[in-house]
Amino acid sequence: MTATTRSRATVAVALLATGLGAWRRPPRSTPVPPPNVTMSAVAEGMVVLNTDRGTVTFCTYISEGNLPGIDASPRPVGKCARIGAVGASAAGYAMIQSTADVFIYNKSTGYVFQCVTLANPADGTAFGLCHQMANTSTM
Repeated sequence: MTATTRSRATVAVALLATGLGAWRRPPRSTPVPPPNVTMSAVAEGMVVLNTDRGTVTFCTYISEGNLPGIDASPRPVGKCARIGAVGASAAGYAMIQSTADVFIYNKSTGYVFQCVTLANPADGTAFGLCHQMANTSTM
């Protein structure tokens, strides 16, 4: 053994003897906080705008069961699907809903988006699409 190997071995033995060199599970990472969102109700569910990323998700509120006299407890079968993105915005967003559509204004870019939502009542699947329809700087 060389002097360097011997000194490393001595340090390792000393650390193990004191418990300082014992293997420890790394600390669990802190949970990631949920994103900031804005929600808007539409005819068949709700639209969720992630204001941190500018992504748009549509969630249906379809349920099955709850037939009078037959089934007293409805079961939710709604689903969520990402239907588009409206770009990140440091200045924020404005969101207005109509019956099945949501209009989102990106205050940083000046773009106006229309997001259309559809739900399949048979299984609760969410469908939709967001499309840039205008730029307020050219209006």
